[in-house]
Amino acid sequence: MKKILFVIFAALIGCIAVHAQYRVYMNNVDLNVMYRGYDNKFSISVPGVPDNKLKVKANGAIVKKQNSLWLINPDDSVQSVTVSVSAEINGKMQSIGSQAYRVKNLPKPSAYLSVNGKEYASDSKIPLSVLTNPATTLVVSYGPDALLDLPFKVTSFAAKIGRFYSSEGNKFTEAQLEAIRKLKVGENVIISDIQATSPTGKSLRLPSIIYYLK
Repeated sequence: MKKILFVIFAALIGCIAVHAQYRVYMNNVDLNVMYRGYDNKFSISVPGVPDNKLKVKANGAIVKKQNSLWLINPDDSVQSVTVSVSAEINGKMQSIGSQAYRVKNLPKPSAYLSVNGKEYASDSKIPLSVLTNPATTLVVSYGPDALLDLPFKVTSFAAKIGRFYSSEGNKFTEAQLEAIRKLKVGENVIISDIQATSPTGKSLRLPSIIYYLK
């Protein structure tokens, strides 16, 4: 599967501190940018200052604390977000540093067949035993090697196996499997009208994918 995300950074940024002996380190766990509609995960620390003495703000975004991470979700309308960090030092809140991040829409995921941990991208030659395996599922994601891992859910699809057969869910129906078993080497299965939902509940329609029987 083609990589959607080809730039992988651990954005370790030391910002200029007001108080000379303190520096803030903000590590965006996911990327060097922020995505709309997504809780971007940040690890934020100021050496020498306990975690519970930190205060994090972000213009144009909602900031939440989850265990050791800060979740920053930008508003739909903003093009950039500046994250500012303050720390309580000697009983007084002091501004430690800030960093600006670009904001982008989440990239569109891709659909592919997956079985027992192995993924088959569109245009693959695939054994009959894989197509008819009860464990084979239609998956929508950014791929096994992508940095972003969001739980997209396939809600329905259609399979053209001579004629079109519809399926509710992410697996072939018995009618689809029966038609697949009659295929000969070199013939294909086209999976189209792939409907899925994102973690935020947004409906997605994915491009068709095709597999050839080998």
